[in-house]
Amino acid sequence: MGPVCRRPSPPRRVERLARRASRRRLGAMATALLLLAGAACTSGPAPRAELTREERAWLTAHGPLRFAPDPAFPPLEWFDESGQYRGLVAHHFALIEARLGVHIE
Repeated sequence: MGPVCRRPSPPRRVERLARRASRRRLGAMATALLLLAGAACTSGPAPRAELTREERAWLTAHGPLRFAPDPAFPPLEWFDESGQYRGLVAHHFALIEARLGVHIE
């Protein structure tokens, strides 16, 4: 019986870097979408979004809105020493909250 050829498993560091790269691509895409969504309200007070009665009812019925940030992904998003959510994504979520008139957890 000859030697068994096994494909070596990638080192954990390579796997970790691949996952991090995937998160960064996802974060970059999310940031681009948030930039587009918030582009109209980046100066002055954020105008309220004009939602239909059905859209407001949906937000009320399905609220509160929640998302799961990456806790250490500066400058896009991170939590500072006092536990405050910071970064570009945090800023855009604040703008979206102001436009929708809802709280995002």
